Amino acid sequence: MNSRRCDGCQREFRSEDALLQHQRDKHQGDADSAVATSRRVPKKAGGTRGGRNGGEPLIARWYAKRRLTVIAAIAIIITIVASGVLAYHYDSMNNLGSHSLPSTGSPTTKVVYGIEPGDRAPDFQIFLVNGTTTSLSRFLGGSALLVYFVTTWCPGCAQAVGLLNETYYQELHAKGVTIIVIELYNDLGQSGPSIAQFADKYAGGTSKPGWFYATTTQNATVTYDPNAYLEVYYVISASGIILYSGSSLAADLPNVVNEA
Repeated sequence: MNSRRCDGCQREFRSEDALLQHQRDKHQGDADSAVATSRRVPKKAGGTRGGRNGGEPLIARWYAKRRLTVIAAIAIIITIVASGVLAYHYDSMNNLGSHSLPSTGSPTTKVVYGIEPGDRAPDFQIFLVNGTTTSLSRFLGGSALLVYFVTTWCPGCAQAVGLLNETYYQELHAKGVTIIVIELYNDLGQSGPSIAQFADKYAGGTSKPGWFYATTTQNATVTYDPNAYLEVYYVISASGIILYSGSSLAADLPNVVNEA
């Protein structure tokens, strides 16, 4: 009769049933341990954290993300630089086009307002002895002007007005020159006759055609007589350009007649 031997303790048994009973009674814990061991799932290679491809290392994944971030940043920088270059090129081409075309109109001349010959005479208010308020610009456009700023108590002013009345008025009037005699503001702070009285005394009144008497503002006095001369005159073209000026009309009248 064949015997049966227990692999765990090498004990022999006469029947298969007796062996099985022995193993259940004596070796149940070892059997369960063997079963549990046999059912364990082996770990996958590649580390303790699995990935889609059998456990990609964590540091490799971090470097991959880092590379993507750097590539994206470089792409953004390239885009910005390219946009700037294109904008600069577009602007340069526009400027080149605008400067390369010659002007078809007449050159622009800068207008200079001042009291020197060649300057455009600044406009100012004029208060005529007849009560009318006007301005220098309203006398322009027709003919040349002789604008004579005076103080009514000035002997040289009286002499010049007398010469105009007696000798030069007719010639100037024939040439179409308008004469405006203007009292400097407040007679430069001195007491003298009114401008109307001045005209009556030295020019025979204010009724001659093309010859006006007036007063003006302090601003006009400062503009046209900045050095506070007792008299100053200007010959002004019909377009408002100062042609000639001086501070002693009686001595300069022959030249003034020629310039006007």
